[in-house]
Amino acid sequence: MELTKRFTLVGINFSSLNGNDAIPIREAVSGEFGDGDQLQVQNEYGSYTVLEWKNGQWYGLDSDTPATVEVKRGTGVWIVSNNASKESPVRAVVQGAVNLSDSLTTDFGNSFVIAAAGLPVDTTPNSNLFKWEGVKDGDNLQIPNEYGSYTVLQWEAGKWVGDNSTPATAKIPKESAIWLISSSPDAKVTIDPTVL
Repeated sequence: MELTKRFTLVGINFSSLNGNDAIPIREAVSGEFGDGDQLQVQNEYGSYTVLEWKNGQWYGLDSDTPATVEVKRGTGVWIVSNNASKESPVRAVVQGAVNLSDSLTTDFGNSFVIAAAGLPVDTTPNSNLFKWEGVKDGDNLQIPNEYGSYTVLQWEAGKWVGDNSTPATAKIPKESAIWLISSSPDAKVTIDPTVL
């Protein structure tokens, strides 16, 4: 994929090479990064573990120890590229083993969770690719847009809506991830690419 802005939210849809749902970051994300570029990996507490690119691999921030952080399939990471622009894109590679199951379910254990959409095409959150469960009226979905901010949608009567309660048509960019802000710890989304 090509990074064209400083902050890019990327979905992790792969398993580790040995088949585990948690994949070491060194296997999951690589590319033409420059020293000082970062990965921000959401942790179980809802904050971030920040990693820094140097000497051709990811390290803990301000550390000389290569990163051992793992990311769970179905989540996402922020890539912070200091040199990415539309005029001069930076190539990033997200990789791993393809999981043998057809669908990918992300459970939302806290209020703010990044979920991998990560599909090979642009889509909308109301498409039949997504099965939303446990989402409550008033919950929010935030989709990164080309301006570096978010398109914010609300759950209402069983679907995502935009302004004036009209069904959402906002596109989730291919290979991207999305934010779900839910009042329910039981919220989950299942993505089934077999209906493409």
